[in-house]
Amino acid sequence: MVERALSIQRKYHGMNRNADDKAVQAAFITGMALISAHVAMKATNDSLFLSFFAVSSLPVMLMISSLIAMAAVHRASRLLVRLGPGKVVPGAFVISAILLSLAWLIMKWSPRAAAVLLFLHVSAVGSILISGFWSMINERFDPHTAKKKIGTIGLGGGIGGVLGGLVAGGVAAGFGQAPMLLVLAAAHLFCGWTLRGLRAPHNPASTSKSSSAPESAIRVLARNRFIRHIGLLVLFVSVTCVLLEYVFKAYAVQSFEKGAPLMQFFSAYYLAVGIISLIIQFTLSRPALDNLGLTGTVAILPCATAAGAAGALIAPGLAAAIPPTLSDTVLQNSLFRSAYELLYVPIAPAEKRAAKTVVDVGIRRLADTLGGGLAKLILFIAPAIAIPIMLVVAALLSVAEFILTFVLRRDYVATLKQSLAVRADELDMDEFADSLSRTIILQAAGERSKRARHRDDAVPPIDPAARDTAILKSGDPAQVLALLARDDIWQEALTSLTVIAQTNPDPLAGALLDPDAEFTIRRRLPLAFRRCSNAAAIDALLTALTDSRFEVRFNTARVLARTHHRQQEVPGNATRILTVIDSEASVSSHLWQGRSLLDRVDDFCPSLFADGTLKTATHPAVEHIFNLLSLIGDFAPLRIAFRGLHTADPALRGTALEFLGACVPLAIANKLLARLEADPSSITIPDKQKAEEKLMLSSASIEINLSQIGKLK
Repeated sequence: MVERALSIQRKYHGMNRNADDKAVQAAFITGMALISAHVAMKATNDSLFLSFFAVSSLPVMLMISSLIAMAAVHRASRLLVRLGPGKVVPGAFVISAILLSLAWLIMKWSPRAAAVLLFLHVSAVGSILISGFWSMINERFDPHTAKKKIGTIGLGGGIGGVLGGLVAGGVAAGFGQAPMLLVLAAAHLFCGWTLRGLRAPHNPASTSKSSSAPESAIRVLARNRFIRHIGLLVLFVSVTCVLLEYVFKAYAVQSFEKGAPLMQFFSAYYLAVGIISLIIQFTLSRPALDNLGLTGTVAILPCATAAGAAGALIAPGLAAAIPPTLSDTVLQNSLFRSAYELLYVPIAPAEKRAAKTVVDVGIRRLADTLGGGLAKLILFIAPAIAIPIMLVVAALLSVAEFILTFVLRRDYVATLKQSLAVRADELDMDEFADSLSRTIILQAAGERSKRARHRDDAVPPIDPAARDTAILKSGDPAQVLALLARDDIWQEALTSLTVIAQTNPDPLAGALLDPDAEFTIRRRLPLAFRRCSNAAAIDALLTALTDSRFEVRFNTARVLARTHHRQQEVPGNATRILTVIDSEASVSSHLWQGRSLLDRVDDFCPSLFADGTLKTATHPAVEHIFNLLSLIGDFAPLRIAFRGLHTADPALRGTALEFLGACVPLAIANKLLARLEADPSSITIPDKQKAEEKLMLSSASIEINLSQIGKLK
């Protein structure tokens, strides 16, 4: 029954908003505490180690800690696979708290031993804790919910970065270095406790995973050139970071007294990193991706690093060493990270799972070893000019990173096209933040459709027409649904499903609400309900208005709009529809403009609004909003307003916008006006009745204006 399918959907596939909200709160608080402790721990580690050891000891210690970290990561990965992050990660935080407390005890008798223990702890355990936290996020939320909530969770981490610098500086100023270890231990215990709210709930409706062994990361790296080049980029970036940090810390040791003053300096530095990273992430990340693309955004890091290194060569000293190190750290935490994670989107899931951890953690630790060895070699060969040589090498590596971004762009396009050829329906358009990727996806979809139409000519099947005809006549929902996924026969399958929906809508409603069903089927399936007035089917359509994919929501809203226009009755209150409209209007301008349709469905379900010359002039996102509004408002004035928006007369368009704003609450109206490229502050929203009267009086002028536009075309 549809009711049962809806119940399962609500319980196990993200519709339990209360549980998701609590999990987001737990993730926000944990992320804030985790990053705060991580930043404070780095400041404490830097100051404590450099207070008892010469700065020349850093490269050797970095190499040793990196080797230990790689062994720890290998062991942690095996535990995560066997037990799951929900059991491993909270326990890891408890172990970390115990080790930090142990370091505090050792500090009383042997500060040097405590400094070494903390250094190893930061390198080996710190990255595992952060990686484990994000593993729990990935398992707790489905991809659609994760994309919606990731900004909130990331905000917690950004705030934590600022708090970490403040806490470390305050504790150092008031109590010295040792008490900070107990503060860090308490923070990790707190994280272990709050992570209970992130444990993934048991889902009995989920399908079992494949039992086959995962592919070796070495094989994936050997076969996939794109992943190898990503790994090479990570290697260059990490080695550059090691060299710049050595130069920065060497000047810091020369400029500040050891102990609390040095810790206060590092605390202030990491506080600045946190604040600037937070500002850049939330102000420049989207514009950079929109205007520069993925690899262009990645290229910002090497350009800034090379310029900073050149400046430090010209004017030696701490003041000149801070900009290249600061820009390198800030950009890695903001713009570079945003673009870097998106590079993995077109890679097949199996290859991504096998190789990403090795690239993210293993290669970074390898780079620490290589960078430490290189720094030590430079110090041994030319100690008098070691710092200038390191800056020159960092600048040269940055140039190599910049050149590598052009190779990555070519590999990314090739990988995306290859992925579209084999798994086009698995890729979500919303996952791609740059215009290049979205253009490639749409072009590939058209090519794929052409190939599908000629597939039968290329590979002669065994009487496929007779087989397909028999399935269409059988009335078997499961078999006909399978045909709906085929580009060469989906229209015939849809006609057959339309008949089935009028007598047996339950299987079709269940398929529509199943997030694991093939996207091609789900985006076309709403059209099968265009003649169905069954209450359960209508309820399923109303539920599908919150689907994660735009085309499913668009076709669902169009069918509901026509059903409402035909029968003047669609169950569901206005609050429910307004919530959907608010969600649609709350997306970014970039995502709104990127809304597009793969299928043309006017022959099955013509638009109530986009007719005549407006068929090709209407943006899908705009029509979608009007389809939703027609479920709670009068059709006649809405149709006039829709047509008024497409006129060339600013006054007529303004009248339409005023009416549109009067149809919804003010908060939603401001969002809609912004998406329609209108300044909300420049439009006075009158009473709805007055707005409608003004609109109706403008009806004739709107039609004349549209007819003139049609003649010009």
